[in-house]
Amino acid sequence: MTANSEAVQAVVRLRPAISNQPVVNMQCGETDVCLARKGYDIKKFSFSAVYGPTSTHGQLYSEQLSALVRLPLNGINATVFAYGHTGAGKTHTMLGTKDDPGLIPRSVRAVFEMASVVSAVSRVAITLSYLEIYNEKVYDLLCTSPQSRHVDLPIRQDRDYNMSVPGLREVPITNFEDF
Repeated sequence: MTANSEAVQAVVRLRPAISNQPVVNMQCGETDVCLARKGYDIKKFSFSAVYGPTSTHGQLYSEQLSALVRLPLNGINATVFAYGHTGAGKTHTMLGTKDDPGLIPRSVRAVFEMASVVSAVSRVAITLSYLEIYNEKVYDLLCTSPQSRHVDLPIRQDRDYNMSVPGLREVPITNFEDF
């Protein structure tokens, strides 16, 4: 886990303003965002951590995700998800670019680096699933059939509180290039 050892953390990354949006005076602290718009009260929102518009994928990964990526090797589930309205920067943050990889490629690369160390003493198998939750529907983003890609998959919880998505495709991958 990160320095903040809470089981659930809400971390915010603010994207740069877009020129045609209303002007909002935004001030960021390490854990707070204050928004002020002319004619409105100041709104303060608190989070586990706040990253401003100039933050990088690398900074966000090293400070928030690098420790989480190691947890599954110890049998602890870890989930990272991006939430926000259209245009908020979710895809950019998660995928990044070829020159500046986002959180997902950085995490996958780290998993393979750790697996290469662990595989000297244990058998390691890595599978990949990729899903989207949109308008309360779950979609398999690895599904190759156009008809099946738009099927709303169920989310299930067993008696031990383990979550699963029946029908979600799992693809075995053996190296980062498979990703």
